[in-house]
Amino acid sequence: EVLFGKEVSVRAVEQEVVGADEHAAAILSLPTGASINRRRVVLSAGDTPLVWALSLSALERMPPSLREGVARAELPIGKILKQHNIESRRELLRVERTDELKEVLGCEAVVREYYIIHTSQPMMWIRETFPLDSRWRVE
Repeated sequence: EVLFGKEVSVRAVEQEVVGADEHAAAILSLPTGASINRRRVVLSAGDTPLVWALSLSALERMPPSLREGVARAELPIGKILKQHNIESRRELLRVERTDELKEVLGCEAVVREYYIIHTSQPMMWIRETFPLDSRWRVE
């Protein structure tokens, strides 16, 4: 929002509550089968898509009002946490340049993965993909 002078909007691509498979359970330190919210969104400023994001959220570690906000997928997660006064911290796991989504995005990207920690446990795991192209030029 600061960079582009426009409000960031969220478009849900996928939003569902599922039982955690082995991979998701390991990421969130949950038992296999625990209820998680899987959310894929595209964050845009105006008509410009900026970030493709996947989040896995441990529902049992969220206050009920926060679960509802995440399930609606109308706002970026940071704004949802702020609205609900959730005390949390981010723990950075990975930042790297990659071409793994080059066929989809048409360019290389930077991938950032991190946890949102609440009450000393991973409440969410987030993977954000930022395309490396001219959309970031601001005048």
